[in-house]
Amino acid sequence: MRKTAITFLALVMAFSLSVAAYGDVPESYWAHGEIEACTESGIFEGFPDGSFRPEDVMTREDAITALTRQFKDADFSAFLNGNDKSGAITREEATYLIAKAKGYEKGDELILDKFTDKEKISEKYKAEVSAAVEAGLILGHSDKTFRPDVKLTRSEFAVLLYRAVYGEEILAERRKIAYEYMLNQTSILWRTTEEIFYTTQKDVTPAEAKENVQFHLYPDRIYHGVPYSYAGGTADAFLDYAVEQDENGVYLIDGLTWENLSGGSGYGRIGNDCSSALLHSWGQIGETFDATTTGYLTEKYGCLPVGNYKTVYDKYVDTGKIIKENGEQEIFRAYSQLKLADAIVQRANNSGHTRMVVKVNTVYLPDGTIDGENSTMTMLDQTINAFKRVETYFDEKLGCDVYKIGREETYNFATMASWKFIPITCRALIDPAPIKKPQITDTETVFDKDTVLKGTLTCNWMMDCVTLDITDAKGEKVQTATAYVSRKTGQYRSFDMQEFVTVKPALIRGSVDVNALADGNCRCKVTVRLVTGEEITVRDFEFVK
Repeated sequence: MRKTAITFLALVMAFSLSVAAYGDVPESYWAHGEIEACTESGIFEGFPDGSFRPEDVMTREDAITALTRQFKDADFSAFLNGNDKSGAITREEATYLIAKAKGYEKGDELILDKFTDKEKISEKYKAEVSAAVEAGLILGHSDKTFRPDVKLTRSEFAVLLYRAVYGEEILAERRKIAYEYMLNQTSILWRTTEEIFYTTQKDVTPAEAKENVQFHLYPDRIYHGVPYSYAGGTADAFLDYAVEQDENGVYLIDGLTWENLSGGSGYGRIGNDCSSALLHSWGQIGETFDATTTGYLTEKYGCLPVGNYKTVYDKYVDTGKIIKENGEQEIFRAYSQLKLADAIVQRANNSGHTRMVVKVNTVYLPDGTIDGENSTMTMLDQTINAFKRVETYFDEKLGCDVYKIGREETYNFATMASWKFIPITCRALIDPAPIKKPQITDTETVFDKDTVLKGTLTCNWMMDCVTLDITDAKGEKVQTATAYVSRKTGQYRSFDMQEFVTVKPALIRGSVDVNALADGNCRCKVTVRLVTGEEITVRDFEFVK
């Protein structure tokens, strides 16, 4: 019953297979995918001995030869006439040539402020370099430097060329995938079979939750969007509870309880909040995070700032402090660079919020500054029905009011800055480097002599849930259980199998009790579902009860 998962697109994984098989470019090499892609398309050629020599310097003549294969109408004669053809090409020269080939003549030179060594960029290349940076061809190094005079290796040049040729299309597709997943989370139509009261307050009973209700679900209402919860579960985890879908696309959800919704009490396994909805959307394109809540949506935990504003946080982000120290115009400039599927985040003390960006419209004043009152951004939000806020719309097809949980809304830059939102993104949305396929490692899941489940699963993609199916000697399934790898259980990329028997029962759907099995040979199948909805069988092993 998969309704929300977006499968792996060929474009995302297009260059994961080795086609050139260079002996000196193993799959583990950092630029393997880019080199293979440029070789497959005929842009690059290896040497007669079957090598690529990735660490050799790239000469100016070889660089232009490669560029000409792709950009046949480009004219680089003036550059070659003024430089030694056999000399090594520098980063700023390569950037200049690629910008010329792409038709990028001039960018906003203020964008170079992101580099601490911007003053080293040659004046004659600055216009094209700024245009290339603005177009996303140049990301810079982790220490915020550009290093314009560094001589490029063949592999480094291949990466730049790969971005120029394939980057725009790949990133556009990735942004579309992330956006469509978020849109699905915020627009799923559903109704529940029973009335439910719940709260995000910690350590309360169901009766206390009813007295301090923050969320109230009614069986006679149709809801628009996955229910709000601090559990950090995916849309697929929520739809595991769907028992049917009517002709209008409305799901009937059965089995929702206060315990499995109330993530704030440490029990929740389904539903999501603003940060988990965003991270799962970015997880559709293979991005991974150590972040779990809005307080951790920072570089340290896998998120990146958009724009040139300086970050002034260590562990928890205080976005109001960031806006104050950078100034409103710098934040407006950062807003103007936001694209589809980027995000904004606000955080102070122990509360915060994040939204996914849909589109941005920037209006400039005559003096070149940004008009914060008339510049706008449209965003997807998942919290309209949170904390007793209720909005409805009349659905002509359904013939009734629909209660909003998720919605699209538009605000101007000045409002967003006053609410202390700063812009962020993730690397997979700005770096088109090939994404590695999902790989799951298992430290040998077993039932030991005391029938205690052991083993740890780790994955390079974000996991949604882990399922155990146990069959008896006749091959009949006798037990099944699913553990949801929500943030309340720890990490999205690591799961301790002992949690099937040690965590609070609400985190497990179904049950595993090896002691209840009949004596004899049994089998256990371990399946992982990623946040994309893809299911991977990790182990299928025999054990004796």
